[in-house]
Amino acid sequence: MRHLGKVTCLILALVFVLGSFSFAGAATKKTQTVRAEFMGVTGEVQAELTDPSSLEVDVNDYYRYMTELEIGNGLTIPMEKEEDYEEMLRVATTEAIESNERQVQKKKARRLDKEVLKKAKKEAMEKAKENFEYNWTLLNEKMELPKDTEGTTKTYMNYKTVTAKGSRQYALLNSEKAYTKDGFRMYEDCYCIALGSFYSKVIGTKFEIELSTGKKIKCILGDQKSDRHTDENHQYAVKNKDIVEFIIDDLNLPGGDVSVVPGFEGSVVKITKICEPVMGQNEL
Repeated sequence: MRHLGKVTCLILALVFVLGSFSFAGAATKKTQTVRAEFMGVTGEVQAELTDPSSLEVDVNDYYRYMTELEIGNGLTIPMEKEEDYEEMLRVATTEAIESNERQVQKKKARRLDKEVLKKAKKEAMEKAKENFEYNWTLLNEKMELPKDTEGTTKTYMNYKTVTAKGSRQYALLNSEKAYTKDGFRMYEDCYCIALGSFYSKVIGTKFEIELSTGKKIKCILGDQKSDRHTDENHQYAVKNKDIVEFIIDDLNLPGGDVSVVPGFEGSVVKITKICEPVMGQNEL
């Protein structure tokens, strides 16, 4: 009897544990992580998916989602009119009726989830944009300008002159996110530029260049000015006194200066390095 009592207690304990797991599982709602990216910054939303068993279905749902109905023993009837649904309820086995309902619930849940995920994608994109704006406006560093030049000249180089295929420069300038806009090479919505190593040695670092006209230009470091061609602080090119060199694609301008392009007039009055996001080695 004592032995039987131990077995009974063990069984009861096991039932209690299994029951606890079942209860916990029922309370857990299925979610899916939805991500969106804007300018290299990610926004993330947890989308709550539909539990098919929670859905009520009616004959209209059967019309929408089913072309045939199970009636049992491997037999089916077509679902073309309301009478077919009523015939199924009349002749089908209980198991077949329940199977039909589960199929309708799953298909209805998938349709509802499409809308849920679409909404979540939009919310994730909004979060990505908010995160980007936070990074761009708050997490930044105002960079010192050189004392020997005002940066009135803004030279340019053709992105096709970067030919080292194993370099980060080549990867960025030729990536799927790179394109040409009005003759300028762009990455996402940033102008590709080259700066001296004083400002950054990391290809992919983003900057905001402000001109004396009040124009602010979002830029990304697509190439590095050689230290051999810059001043001792590596802030500007000694030959042309240029601080910023724009990277272009078949843009032919007099004097090799983009300052003649509307919106690019004036001298460089401020350079802000955006500390986040800075592209990692594996992101190009």
